[in-house]
Amino acid sequence: MTALLPRRLVLRLLAAGFGWPPALASAAPLPDRAPPSGFTLVNGTAGGRTLAGTFSGNARSAAVWRSWSLNQQMLRDRMQDAATTMRQTGEILRSAARGQREAFDRASRGFSYYLRGLEVLEHTPSGARGSFDRDYAHAVVRADPTKFRLVPPSQYRSGD
Repeated sequence: MTALLPRRLVLRLLAAGFGWPPALASAAPLPDRAPPSGFTLVNGTAGGRTLAGTFSGNARSAAVWRSWSLNQQMLRDRMQDAATTMRQTGEILRSAARGQREAFDRASRGFSYYLRGLEVLEHTPSGARGSFDRDYAHAVVRADPTKFRLVPPSQYRSGD
């Protein structure tokens, strides 16, 4: 399905400096209806069936159309900015996916340990961790709660 732009919108876009390659624009069909008021004053005759045809009656409009070009440095700068923005967006998305994956991994590991009767025990002064039988881990924590703690699944590390 091809969407056709109203002639007035096309003129506003062209006047604002937006454009597209002339080969594509000259082949783009325009709607078969009467032009809006003021259209013929800008583009001469309004009888053309394509955008290039609308310029055929006005030499000034045709000359403007043919002379249109982009500043190559500005184009390079905008392309570089777009690439930088896309890289930053990609990193944000990868970071969010990494966070979701890690949360899912911790929850899965916690559920697996629960089913197998295991707990992650941490020696708080050194930070060393290990997985042990639930009853043994609880007994160790009860014996010396200042040096040992049970690690909740939300705080699991990748090596737990």
